[in-house]
Amino acid sequence: MKSILLQIAKIAENERISIGALERKIGASKGVLSRAIGNSTDIQAKWLQVIVESYPSYNPEWLITGIGSMLRESKKEDVLVTVEKTKQVNADSGTLSYLVDKIESLSAENALLKKEISYIKKQK
Repeated sequence: MKSILLQIAKIAENERISIGALERKIGASKGVLSRAIGNSTDIQAKWLQVIVESYPSYNPEWLITGIGSMLRESKKEDVLVTVEKTKQVNADSGTLSYLVDKIESLSAENALLKKEISYIKKQK
């Protein structure tokens, strides 16, 4: 685990942030990483996953083993994945726009129905 902790410290150094700032970025409690680094103790695997997800430019193999390049190399597959994610975000934005319009429409209809109910109650 010591190797992984050194890699985590190198990520913080490369990002020019403190270990505490890295803990905040990944949503870890204060001291989760700094105590582990200071005491050379283990950290939970979930923190490794969050670090990999939060810092996608770093090579996960390097993080775990210390072998290879610290930074990922850009690959054609990465570009294709990015394009697909962009398409999905655009599709989701269209869906979000539709839902907002639908909510506004239903809200207006709801207001009209409330007026009608109030009018009917007054006539009784």
